[in-house]
This record gives sequence, structure tokens and C-alpha cells, in this order.
Amino acid sequence: MTRIVTSLTAYDINLVMNELKLRSATGRTGGLVIGQGSAGELARGYAEALRRPFLAVEEPDQALRALDLAAARDGSAFVLPAERELGFREVNALMGRGRELNLPVGVLPLPADPADAAALVDRAVALHAPTPRHRHRSLYYTDFRRTPPAERPGVYGSAQSGEFIEQLRSGAEAVVLHSHGNGADFRVGEHVLCLQVDGLKPAPAQAGEHFLPCQGGGPCRLDHKSGFQAFHGARAVRARLLVLLSCSAYQPHDGLLGARFQLSQQLLRGAHVAGVVASTRINHGTPQLGVAVAQLLQEGASLGEVALRVNRLSAQGPASYVCLGDPDLVLPPAGATERPARAPVAAAAPVRTATTPAPAAARPWQSTLDLLFAAEFAAATGSARLSGRLAEAAVAAMRAPTNATRLDTAQLRILAAAPEEAWQQLCLPTGSRPDGRCPGCGGQATETAYAAVLHPAYRRTVRRCAVHGLLSDTPAGAANVPRGVRHDRADGLVRWDTGQLSGWCTVVGEGGDSGRRPSPVPAGAGSQRVPGPTGESVTLCHTAAGAFSRIRVFTGAPGPGGRHG
Repeated sequence: MTRIVTSLTAYDINLVMNELKLRSATGRTGGLVIGQGSAGELARGYAEALRRPFLAVEEPDQALRALDLAAARDGSAFVLPAERELGFREVNALMGRGRELNLPVGVLPLPADPADAAALVDRAVALHAPTPRHRHRSLYYTDFRRTPPAERPGVYGSAQSGEFIEQLRSGAEAVVLHSHGNGADFRVGEHVLCLQVDGLKPAPAQAGEHFLPCQGGGPCRLDHKSGFQAFHGARAVRARLLVLLSCSAYQPHDGLLGARFQLSQQLLRGAHVAGVVASTRINHGTPQLGVAVAQLLQEGASLGEVALRVNRLSAQGPASYVCLGDPDLVLPPAGATERPARAPVAAAAPVRTATTPAPAAARPWQSTLDLLFAAEFAAATGSARLSGRLAEAAVAAMRAPTNATRLDTAQLRILAAAPEEAWQQLCLPTGSRPDGRCPGCGGQATETAYAAVLHPAYRRTVRRCAVHGLLSDTPAGAANVPRGVRHDRADGLVRWDTGQLSGWCTVVGEGGDSGRRPSPVPAGAGSQRVPGPTGESVTLCHTAAGAFSRIRVFTGAPGPGGRHG
């Protein structure tokens, strides 16, 4: 097993600190560009064209170590190595270290021919700026469901494959394709995207190269299949950003297909595609994942961040998806109009990343996205029942995205039925501290901060007691959380202070969804009767616009500062 070096030498630090001083003095913006070995000068030219910080390294391990510096100061890293220096070991190490650092990482393997390599870098500069070039903003197609997985324009199932191909040919700023693939061809319902069809197909293979039989003069692997209406070449893919949710859509230098026999790499030499997210191995994803990825792009997430978030769905094993191209690539701003295709000036427009969330009013789908990614993560960790219910709530909300009540009440049903700590598997702890006394026993309470694995900006605060367990689980810093929660044994009601509280509440007895759970009530009602015997453990669940809280209820007055449980 190859040891991944993560320590930094004084030379490394001084070199990059000098570069960062230069960046500050010249007003450079964007992530770190890393030129590896013979690709150093071309990478330097790319960085200078985009006013980006630059670092030259000689070996793959040095490029890996530079990711720590990029994570500390630059927000992303774009590595340009020679194609022959990027094998599975190097790709796995870069993507894996990026996942550990929560750092978007992109790679652009450069061909051996100097003229071809220079043309590829020049093309990357020209296509970098998020200038509208195509008619459609976003398209999503899944081959694993006949009907669209979301009732939105631009989303297609396999029964609409012909319509999707037509829209793809007319052009889109971003395309997410969820399908079977082997790197050279991809099934799209009754159609096939195939590298061997049009003028972008490679020259016939030579001895010693890695290729499919049809790429060396042999038969097509689909000759025995019937029912396909048409085959479409790389020129049919008119998209600036492309996400291929399929198996083996990109294979490094030591893979089964050489670079020139792969659709993803040929697209990076065509007229439209600036960056691709593609898998290096066999994997599985659901249609809901594709919907979430398409929405991430529409909300302004960079291409590198999309690859990072999908890789973080599973913390075990090698990262599966790689960003081919600059990880800072983003969609044009929402509402931008189509412009004629041209070679934009790369430094003319600043690159917007997704590290700063847009205002809440501009992110109406964020709660749904949280549920979709939560469902994916729950499935990856083996919680099939929770995963299914989360996905159902998200899809229901998508069908009525302006109806917050539908999302809130669906989420209340999940919270009432799931185990007490079920949601915690979707987050990682970031720190703990003592926090007052437990309202039930007076013992020391502990507060732990959590961050979502796939949405680092989504944070929660959880209070616990060694005797009573969970006291509260609320969004970090949330003002819209029930306060003064108490159980009045005299009339069997749980009461809470209403104030400006919005959303819905329900009281859950010990054992969760036992058939005695009341229907949700508006949070402004201020009270609800306790289900079942008054002596059992009681929890108040609250949701508002998709954000949830869970608060343990004790008899009597609220705890210090109006915080009870």
C-alpha cells in the first residue's frame, strides 16, 4: 500500500506563503493551480490568465501535500499533470485527500504531444468564465426510472429519452446523466451516446493501446441488442458542465481504456464541455441523487464541490468520482440570458463558488436537498427504512415546492417514527463543551456541535445528559425553536412559548410512532396533549420550512434562561 505523505516541509510553506503574498498584492482570486512535472509551465500560464495562485511541483506526492495548503488558504485545488503520470494510485490519493480536507479538487491530464497539451490548456482558459452559451440552464436524465424523478422542467426518465437527446443537442449549461456506461458509450433509453459515431471519434487503435474491440476494427458490443433507435456521437453533447453518474466514465492512464478512447476525455477536446465529473470505478446511485446533483449546480455549487459531496456520501473506501477540469467551474448566474458562443476573456468575470450560501429566499429547494442527501447517506450506512422515508418526504416536497406545510408534516412523521439518535448518523461531531444543568435531574449537560457530511454549512447543536440522554437537537443558532417547553401534569398538556414561532409541532411518547401520536398542530397553538400515560418519556418535535428540532419535555417550569431540555 502506498503511503500518502501529508506533512509539510519549511520549503513547501515558504514557497506557497510567498505566492500568497503575491496573490494578495495583485488581487488574484480563485483556487490554487498546481503544475506537476513537465506540465508546470502550461499550468503557470493557466494560473496567470485567471489571476490565480500557482505552485510548481515535481512529483505526485508533492502535489498531494500541496492540497493541505490549498485547503488552508485557497478553497480549491486544480492539478495539471502529464497524462502518463496520472494513474489510479494518483487519482485515488488526490480525491481521497480532498475528501479528508473537505476540499474541491480537479485534475486535467495533459497529453504527451506538446501542441495538444497547449491547446487543451488554452481551451480550458477560454471556457472558464460562466458566460451563458446554450439555450437551457440544466438538464437531468436517469435511465433507471421511466418517469421523471422530479416534476420539474428539464428532468427526464427513460420513457422521455428521445426528448432528452433533442434538448441535449440544442445545448445546456449543465447536464447530469445517470446511466449505464463503460467509458466509451452510455445508454440513454432507446438511444446510445457512443464515441465511435461522429467526427470526434478517435483514429483506429494501434497495438499496445487499450481499447474496445470496435475501436480497433472489431464488432460493436451492442450488435446483438435490438430496440435502439439511434447512436449519437460526442458532438451531440452540447453542455458546458457535465456530470456522468455511471460506472467507469473516466479511466486513468493505467485503466482498461486509453485516454483517446474515452468519451469524457474526447469531450474535453471538443467545442463545448469545460469540465466533467466522472467515476473511476463501478458504483451505484439513485435517481434522487441525480436530482440533488442537478440542483446543487443550479444553486451555484462548483463542479469540484459536486464531486466532493458525492464522494462524501461514503466515507469508506476510495473516492469514486473525479472532477476533470477546473474545480471552480460554475453555472452562469440564474436568470442570465443566452449569448452567442464565443471565447470569453477568462479574467473578465469573477468565479462564484458555493462556499458562501445564497440568501434563504433564493434557495427554496435547500430543505429538500438536505433531505435527499440525507437519504443517500442513510442508505450508504445501512439505514434502509430511514433512507426510504427521507426520500419520500423530499420527493413529496418537490412536487409542491411552495407548500412548506407538506414538507414539514412529512418530516414530523419521520422524526416521530425514527430512533431518537437516527439523524446523528448524517452528521459528524465538531466539538463538545459543558452546557448548564439537566432540567430533569440537575446533572451536568453537555453540548455537542455537529456538521452535515455533505452540507458543511448545515450545523446542529445537540444537548445531552448522562442520565436522561438526549435533551435537545436543534439547528445551530436557530431562533425559530420552541422555548419554555414544559409538561403540565394537571391537565396532561405539553406547553411551549409561541412568540413568533412558525411551523408545526407534535408530541411523541416513548417508543416513537406507536399509534398514539397526535396529528401535528400549528406551532402557534402553544400546547398539545401528551399521548399515552403521563409518566413516560415525552419529546416535542418541531419543523419549520424543512428545519427540524427535537426537545425532551420535563414536568414543571423551563430550565435556566428559558431553555428546557
